[in-house]
Amino acid sequence: MTGTGGEAKQVVQDGLVNVDGKVCTERGHKIRAGQKVQFKDQTIEVVEHAK
Repeated sequence: MTGTGGEAKQVVQDGLVNVDGKVCTERGHKIRAGQKVQFKDQTIEVVEHAK
């Protein structure tokens, strides 16, 4: 989605990332199974890792 961690930090701070349809500007925000993360034209739905 981004090329570097620094770029990712910047897009989050700029309010360009949505979590479950809400703007997320919090660095270190915990993403859990079932949530959807959007950036630009991409959406990722987080699934739980099988144990």
